[in-house]
Formats: sequence, C-alpha cells, structure tokens
Amino acid sequence: MPKAETARNCHCPRRTSTQSLCIEELGNKSPGRDKESNWLPAPTGNFSIWLRTYWPGQAILDGTWKPPVVRMVK
Repeated sequence: MPKAETARNCHCPRRTSTQSLCIEELGNKSPGRDKESNWLPAPTGNFSIWLRTYWPGQAILDGTWKPPVVRMVK
C-alpha cells in the first residue's frame, strides 16, 4: 500500500496539542467508521466514566483541574 494511502486510512485516535488522546464519542453503538478512531465503546444502560492520569500535574493533584463536561446526545 502506498505511503499516502496508509496515512489517509489510518484510524488512530486524534491527539490534542498536549499529546493527550481525544475521545469524542462514547457509547454502545458505533458512531460510524469515520468516527471510530475517537470512539470508546461502552455497555448499554448506565455506566461510569473513570479517568486515569499518569504523572499528574499540580492542578490535578490539588483539584483545580476539572475534566471536560460529558454531554448525553440522543
């Protein structure tokens, strides 16, 4: 497969400017092949979201950092 085509077909998670992974979709059904690289499968019904941080900065340790708001979309 040519190099340009490999890059175009890559389904790697998108990274933010700080190199964090960006998960934009969370749910029990695929949001579509074009969005699956930023999809985290979840069970049907109620579930909890947990964040794991490695080498957290001071803002995480002292509680001043707040995770992004999760919105339910129907």
